[in-house]
Amino acid sequence: MRTSAGEQKPCYGGLVESPEAAKLTELLKQVAAPLITADSGELYLVKATSREVHVHLAGVYAGCPGVPYVERHLIAPLVSDVFPKAELKVSSGLPFPKGAKRLEPLQAK
Repeated sequence: MRTSAGEQKPCYGGLVESPEAAKLTELLKQVAAPLITADSGELYLVKATSREVHVHLAGVYAGCPGVPYVERHLIAPLVSDVFPKAELKVSSGLPFPKGAKRLEPLQAK
């Protein structure tokens, strides 16, 4: 969806239907979700626009001191590959942000 000014408008809990948001979702499912899930964590995408990307970590990552490491070395490079100018927000724990969508790892073919 686009506003009258041509700017992308968030929909479906903050997720934007755009090729870039779809690419980021696939990257997160292929790269980040398997690693986070293997560590007994959960990865959620809350919002994905060219200005802001918000992901949420749950499971063992709730209150984990390793969240900044995961953000800096795993999630941030993937986000900057698709949305280089977006502000990245990573939250963890409870409550879950409104509109958060769990990203399950892609199954190997």
